[in-house]
Amino acid sequence: MPIAECFGIVALSHWVEFERPAEWLRVLDEQDGSYASLIRESGNLATAAHRLARAKRRVLGGSDGIPTWREVLAAARLIAARVPHHGEVETAWLSAECSGLCISDYPPPRL
Repeated sequence: MPIAECFGIVALSHWVEFERPAEWLRVLDEQDGSYASLIRESGNLATAAHRLARAKRRVLGGSDGIPTWREVLAAARLIAARVPHHGEVETAWLSAECSGLCISDYPPPRL
């Protein structure tokens, strides 16, 4: 049985997000509306972007799994591009929203 059927579209358990991030990312990419669901489930774009960046970092071999500011910003822009009617990501706004999240080089460098 595919993992998406076991755990739903995006509302995958946090276990899958942390222990099987490649599958979690694949489901996000393949399912219609999954990025909008990720924002809804996360509560805001900043948290959704942090979750996406953290999963990508784990898949790409980041030993600590803590994303950088640039990775979170890139994830936010990707999510915004995939969600219909979502505006452009403003760096200052995202920076303020990320203040409570674990980001390896926070506060962000001047871009």
